[in-house]
Amino acid sequence: IVTDDSVVSGPADIAEYISVKDDKANLETGDLLAIDGHDLQNLAKKSPGIPYDSKVIGVVSTKPGIVAGGGSVEDDHNNDVIMALVGRVPLKVSTEGGEIKPGDRLTSSSIPGVAMKATNTGMTIGIAFEAFDGSNALSEGTIEVETEQHIIEGTEHVQRKILKDNRYH
Repeated sequence: IVTDDSVVSGPADIAEYISVKDDKANLETGDLLAIDGHDLQNLAKKSPGIPYDSKVIGVVSTKPGIVAGGGSVEDDHNNDVIMALVGRVPLKVSTEGGEIKPGDRLTSSSIPGVAMKATNTGMTIGIAFEAFDGSNALSEGTIEVETEQHIIEGTEHVQRKILKDNRYH
């Protein structure tokens, strides 16, 4: 991007319009989105509540720093939401995968539109910037995350034996 001393302050996410005609009434900022794709007016929908869903694509943005993309086939964006593609954005979370700490990877949970801490192999949507322990009035909250899609793989646990006094411990 080339600018003449222009500065975007405030939110730091880069977002785009995406069509969600059939699910728009069910979506709120911070909701996790998944691929729908049954037609051009329904490219995305609220994530359906499948943990580690490989179809998760973004988060409904609150106030994006930059908005790109055309969205639906209409120019008025009546059937669109603004989806954060990358950057810092609030995301609805649950303690379903355990207490969330800054730096934890997040993935889709069994609650539609809500993320959880990733503890297994699978798709992740971002990294938590804030902690969440579920002590809010509800079991769901909203935290700041850095959005970026990744597939994480399980780690092998290696048990080391230490040689001491010519014996393994």
